[in-house]
Amino acid sequence: MVNYDKKADMQPDIKTVYRTESGINLPLWVYNPRVVNDKNNYFVLAIHGGGWRGAREDNSEWNGGWMIHQAKIFSLLGYTGAAISYRTLGFDNTDIKDLIEDCREAVKYIRKNFEFEKLIIIGDSAGGHLATCLGIDEDDCVRPDIVLSCNPVLDCTERFSYASEDEEVRIEASPLFSDIKKCADFLFMHGNADPTVPYEDTVRMHEKLQKLGFNSEMITLDGIQHAFILYDYKSTDEQVVSYMEMIEEYLNKKL
Repeated sequence: MVNYDKKADMQPDIKTVYRTESGINLPLWVYNPRVVNDKNNYFVLAIHGGGWRGAREDNSEWNGGWMIHQAKIFSLLGYTGAAISYRTLGFDNTDIKDLIEDCREAVKYIRKNFEFEKLIIIGDSAGGHLATCLGIDEDDCVRPDIVLSCNPVLDCTERFSYASEDEEVRIEASPLFSDIKKCADFLFMHGNADPTVPYEDTVRMHEKLQKLGFNSEMITLDGIQHAFILYDYKSTDEQVVSYMEMIEEYLNKKL
């Protein structure tokens, strides 16, 4: 793992808009690889959480979101690191299907405008949900090669029913209930003391993918609560580094 300084003024090499919808410019920030190595042909996209609500509802200056540190760290490891935001749930009558479509469009934009060998997506919480949805998308232009899904929302029908007023949409947007025909390789990470998103749902999703014959691995973080991957939330800086090292070990094995 690189020696990462979260306070360093590390600016993105590219600030752009991947989609404009409902008058809102949806941002994409890209950090080119900071070192030359065998990871330079891999693109990592980070999707933030926040209950699908801590996202875009105007065109004010974006701060990079809660997963911007992961984008920077991956660039320091030699990957192209990037982060996006999407429309806030409920803004201009959006529901979860619209947010999924925002992220689908982000992937299409990235594939059109950047050259790379493999696409990796990392998401946390609601961002983990969106990353997981992309990972089981049947469209080859949307589905990444690898998904790193951290404490993801996988069931929108009960605790997270506010994702949509339409019951059918809630079911369709729930990876646990999806009829999965194509799938990225998955690494799930979840703390078994998470009070926000059920740990048991992630176990079920992991086992479902394995039973279907897809490649899925899972790391249980004993006694760890929600959003463990975020800086300045519940984890110490040292803990975040240790979790990123687990991810780095997984990717070194897969790539």
